[in-house]
Amino acid sequence: MYSRWAIRPFEAPSATSRSLAATLTRPSSGGVLIGDGPDAVDAAHLPEEEGTALRRERIGIVFQQSNLLPALTAQADKRPQQLSGGKRQRIAIAHGLVHEPGVLLVDEPTSALDQERGAEIMRLIAPLTHERDTATLLVTHDLVHRDALDELVTVFDGRIAPVPAGSVASGG
Repeated sequence: MYSRWAIRPFEAPSATSRSLAATLTRPSSGGVLIGDGPDAVDAAHLPEEEGTALRRERIGIVFQQSNLLPALTAQADKRPQQLSGGKRQRIAIAHGLVHEPGVLLVDEPTSALDQERGAEIMRLIAPLTHERDTATLLVTHDLVHRDALDELVTVFDGRIAPVPAGSVASGG
């Protein structure tokens, strides 16, 4: 069962939460459960090589900046720097989904885009993650596109908490 969450970070722990969810950082205590049922893995206790394999095989990451390699062709013989921000972001999303991960982490996908391009990105992410049954954690300050989300949560005092419906203005 997929779920698409958005975290509206109000403080620095949101960066830590992303890093933990991506298995890039180990928690000082507790665990990081990736998956459910018999396929669940506690990533906090994996050796480094197995953690790398887990990220490669089961976790897709879309960074705030597209992180495309400038020397490689991104689309139709064009280098990333020759493409618009929206096209670079769509390529980054495709890169995050190409291996059909069970978990997709998306960091501020609309932050560098205008409203129209941001809406395009959200219209791309929402159906793809539903079709692929991908659990998605989307971190954003931009709540204009909140209708595309299944649940809205926040990080406050180091804890993830639900945001009651109607308690946050739709514009962020």
